[in-house]
Amino acid sequence: MNRDDIKEAVLSFLPGLSVETLTSLLEGFEELGVESRADLVYVQEKDLERYLRPIQWRKLLNGLKNEGLPAVGIEYVAIASPPLTSTPYPSSSSSESTLSSPTRPGTSWYTDFRVRWNEMPAAIRIAVADQKRPSPGDRRDMVKLVVDQMLEHEPNPTRAMCHSIARSIIRDSP
Repeated sequence: MNRDDIKEAVLSFLPGLSVETLTSLLEGFEELGVESRADLVYVQEKDLERYLRPIQWRKLLNGLKNEGLPAVGIEYVAIASPPLTSTPYPSSSSSESTLSSPTRPGTSWYTDFRVRWNEMPAAIRIAVADQKRPSPGDRRDMVKLVVDQMLEHEPNPTRAMCHSIARSIIRDSP
């Protein structure tokens, strides 16, 4: 059983899961015969009821269903891993390149992805600096620019990659 992949998959949908619950859930997966991340699509409600509360297993099953599995060979990020970062704009003295390659061996590009805020329209930069919500049109522009920056790294990013980057942006600029 590829325990790390399965653990990352579970944590990507249930980031606040306790270590004890996660351990018992992984042992339960072993008993069920789950050997890889792709096998998680075959897990059913009744398989999870003794390990997770109803909302937790619903979140997990819904996330796995919407993710479009099986997708073998793709790396996923666990939300409980070291913090995902995007550089918030307000640091006007920061002229460093915010497009970076992974700094830790074995990590994926999206783990260390940083938004290049200097390429955003002024209205978005001002809203982010003031911690205000940009207008709907500005938000659409921001999404387009972030997606363009992501496409420089990966021509076909997965839902998990996009989710990871979106969470890091929200975490840094709520």
